[in-house]
Amino acid sequence: GGLALALTAFLRDAGRELPRAVICMSPWADLACEGDSYTYNYKNDPSFGVQTRSVPGKSGGLITDYAGNSDLRDKHLSPVYGDFDGFPPLLLQAGSYEMLLSDSRMVYEKAAEAGVDATLTVYRGMFHDFQLYGGYFKESKAAWKEIEAFLTQHQPG
Repeated sequence: GGLALALTAFLRDAGRELPRAVICMSPWADLACEGDSYTYNYKNDPSFGVQTRSVPGKSGGLITDYAGNSDLRDKHLSPVYGDFDGFPPLLLQAGSYEMLLSDSRMVYEKAAEAGVDATLTVYRGMFHDFQLYGGYFKESKAAWKEIEAFLTQHQPG
């Protein structure tokens, strides 16, 4: 999700054609991990939290090696530090238990402020990338139905 947002910003800034719409499932859009959910969901998220022996406030146990020596607040690495002017419609999905929840909230707020048609759906009790468990959770099934409706709404005329 974070890479899709960064690519869309790059395409926009280069004057290239943008995707018709963007779907972000649990996006990691703040590699600096400064959002409050990195702390309050530390013990809730089975993907990145205490179960993975990560350290709260220290990139949440997430690996940022591909950033090299770059500033983790660089908008090309962390879209939450950029702007969303001119973005296509966005669908953001996140679980209420995931450490990356604040990333989705920050993207949504900035996109909405920029006038982007943005939707954020937070699925209660769900964790990072819960959508991948489509057959196991009613929330996963609901997320895929939401994605299908979003794609149908934004398909070519």
